[in-house]
Amino acid sequence: MKAQTLALALALSAPLASAYQGKMTNYQVSAGLTSCGTTHADSEMVVALSLSLMQQGWPGNPNDNPMCNTYINIWNPDTQVLTQNVKVVDSCRGCAMYDIDASNAVFAAVADPALDHGNGWEIVDWGGNGVGGKRDLGLETLTVGPVGKREPHHPHAKVAREEKGDGDDSQMAG
Repeated sequence: MKAQTLALALALSAPLASAYQGKMTNYQVSAGLTSCGTTHADSEMVVALSLSLMQQGWPGNPNDNPMCNTYINIWNPDTQVLTQNVKVVDSCRGCAMYDIDASNAVFAAVADPALDHGNGWEIVDWGGNGVGGKRDLGLETLTVGPVGKREPHHPHAKVAREEKGDGDDSQMAG
């Protein structure tokens, strides 16, 4: 019993995530029709994946994209918040490959207001969860649990490197 309790305590105290990492921004999903051909309220738990990711292997009508109506889980390592079953309903033209654009409801659930800097973005981990969709999409599943020691998470390191135009973070303050 003590071993099981210790294992559970370790699992809860050292969450790590694997799948995809990108910038999460928020947008007004209620502004009109999504690329999946649907309308949504800003209060719904919905996201847009990057146009690059949405178009991979799908040259057809975007309304019929197999990524539409699938679900992802989002993990914010800074707040240690896991948000599950967020529906994919749109594509984001301005997003890098693994960035996501979130409704106001998703952003409020996942983001850390202290780290937002008024810019409306956070660095998050996310992945598919196998719910929904029209075929096997091959999205890597988000795994959160004790996998090993993780480097301290600096929420804006990736973005700062992108803005500098290099991958060398040795000059960045942690």
